[in-house]
Amino acid sequence: MMLLVELQARPECCEELMALLEALTEIAATEAGVLVYAVNRSQDTPTHFVLYELYRSRAEWEAHLQLTGVKQALARFPELLTEEPKLLFGEGLQRVAKST
Repeated sequence: MMLLVELQARPECCEELMALLEALTEIAATEAGVLVYAVNRSQDTPTHFVLYELYRSRAEWEAHLQLTGVKQALARFPELLTEEPKLLFGEGLQRVAKST
């Protein structure tokens, strides 16, 4: 299961949000069900962040949401963001993976 998450940070909260997203990335790195967890920041709008998340299943994503560190991070979003996160769920149809 694929998930794109768009986050619009309050300008004064960008650094704090980046630290929070780094902590979420560290949590995701320990989870067997997380295949990809990538945080991206817009070059044109530095307050705009996009997360690309790929899980083995929706159940794995739901388990991710139940982790204490994830719950604590998500609870901080209202004070760090200007609006609710935008979520786009997808199902992989085709994929190209290249090693670097």
